Amino acid sequence: MMVNILGQRVNYEVFGQGDRLLLLHGWATNLHSFEKVTPLLSQHFQVITVDLPGFGQSQAPASAYGVFDYANFIEAFLDYLDIKETFLLGHSMGGAIALAYILTHRRAKKIILEDSAGIRKKSLWTMSKIYIVKTLKLFVLPSYQQHLKHIFGSTDYRNAGGMRPSLVKLVGEDLSDRLAEIKQPTLIIWGQDDKTTTPKEAAVLNQGIKGSKLVIIPGCDHFPHIECPEKFVELVTEFL
Repeated sequence: MMVNILGQRVNYEVFGQGDRLLLLHGWATNLHSFEKVTPLLSQHFQVITVDLPGFGQSQAPASAYGVFDYANFIEAFLDYLDIKETFLLGHSMGGAIALAYILTHRRAKKIILEDSAGIRKKSLWTMSKIYIVKTLKLFVLPSYQQHLKHIFGSTDYRNAGGMRPSLVKLVGEDLSDRLAEIKQPTLIIWGQDDKTTTPKEAAVLNQGIKGSKLVIIPGCDHFPHIECPEKFVELVTEFL
């Protein structure tokens, strides 16, 4: 279904009946990334999936969106649907948005973070690349500086197109210092083999969010809801 939220065309879908469960996808994906689990989850909940602004069929934001901008979008989206409270599940970037939403709004009863972003501890290699780019920029013409970013930037950066300003803003946000503010019951689900957001980041979330539960799934990488859907649904259903 296509609606207008905050002046943007937004696509979303609803499945099943019962307590509401809003699913937030990660970077460079869309609501269809949850197709393996929505039929199973909708046996227990009313599952709502949405193409976040700039992804899938939803219109891109007019300016760069960070996690708190997306959190404000989620609040307006829930207003439109007249939802007073919901369970909230976020994967990767969607997890960072879920964290930002919990910190600024209060409709989520419980939250589930799946291989979540939002913890930005730069590796030595990342810090080295930043130093190299900043140093080289001192010696090259402005017309070549964008080329440097393409050489040293991530695959997501090179493929981001018009969403590149949002990616830069999102990547620069670190919520680790605010985790203690989160009071909602929280389940953290992580793929043991995830190299995109590593289990070390899962441990930071688990330690920072008081009373949270961490489950590491063996044999899964960054997408447990795709790679291990039955186990994923079992954990979500049991927690909620």
